[in-house]
Amino acid sequence: LEAFADDYLSTVRLTHQALRRQSPGARVYISLEHHWNIRYPGGTEKQTFAGRPFVEYFHRRAKEGGDFDWHVAFHPYPENLFEPRTWKDTSATTNVLTTPRITFRNLGLLPEYLRQPELRFEGKARRILLSEQGFHTPKGDDGEGVQAAAYCYAWKQVARLEGIDAFILHRHVDHGQEGGLKLGLWSRDESAAFPAAPKSRKRIYEVFRAAGTPDENRAFEFALPIIGLESWEELR
Repeated sequence: LEAFADDYLSTVRLTHQALRRQSPGARVYISLEHHWNIRYPGGTEKQTFAGRPFVEYFHRRAKEGGDFDWHVAFHPYPENLFEPRTWKDTSATTNVLTTPRITFRNLGLLPEYLRQPELRFEGKARRILLSEQGFHTPKGDDGEGVQAAAYCYAWKQVARLEGIDAFILHRHVDHGQEGGLKLGLWSRDESAAFPAAPKSRKRIYEVFRAAGTPDENRAFEFALPIIGLESWEELR
């Protein structure tokens, strides 16, 4: 972790300096995925590390060399990439920063963590960009509905949180070389040579289109019983 973080810090700092010559406000982000206090399973300590100790070491070393305004790009995928029902994630415990993972179920912990005084830059909390995440389409008649409900759940979670500037969905079309995951707004044409040739829109396409518009609540209503909620105000 330390060797990687020191090398990474040098690159992030250099990128920040180059960017500041062109823009006074554009942001530089360090990139993390959902393993927060645990390493990616199966790897060794020389291959993987948890996100939180990395951030804390990176921050300490950055301050030693002169702090600057880095921010966080995060990927809060469900704990199991093949299970879109992220509201059931057992390793994403709520209300405690010792949680093994941060997924959409407990996403509020990330801005809470970055609001801590010791992590701020010039008194301001570091910003968050959700730069990659998506939801698998399970097999079965209700697969598309579950995938679409997961997007509704994630969108509503993000909308209620301060400090998150973007929610970038992965992907447009299912990809044949993504380990069996079907994350797209569109299904793919399996007969085509190109592995992400679009075939037909999935249910998630319509909720994606409605998100952030006056039609949002009507389009999202179907998801409530799938998630086990009576209203979106119940989200925590």
